[in-house]
Amino acid sequence: MAASDVQCVIELGDVVAVPGAPPFIIGLATQRSRTLTVFDVAVALGLPARDDPHRFAVVVEFDAVGYALAVDAPAEFNDWLARLEAAAGMEVASFDALIEALRRRHDAFHALGCRL
Repeated sequence: MAASDVQCVIELGDVVAVPGAPPFIIGLATQRSRTLTVFDVAVALGLPARDDPHRFAVVVEFDAVGYALAVDAPAEFNDWLARLEAAAGMEVASFDALIEALRRRHDAFHALGCRL
């Protein structure tokens, strides 16, 4: 993800749960009068949910809609992103590219017989 795609890193305050939302959506938060959908990227990747709430989120915008990608440690997020780029064989310079890289990894695991 390019630095220009990251609007900021925020400390998450109150996050309101959304009834019926998929498990990877933590809920909704606000940032300067704007509503953000908060995603748990780890859960989206099939990792277990945290027992304690996330403290930070990377705020990105896609199609003029703000999203907060919950992260445990913002600096480690960059390291994870670099590993994803290498594994997916592509640069992740936008939110669309992030989704494509995750899709490629999912397809690669699926081709090896892995199932969720």
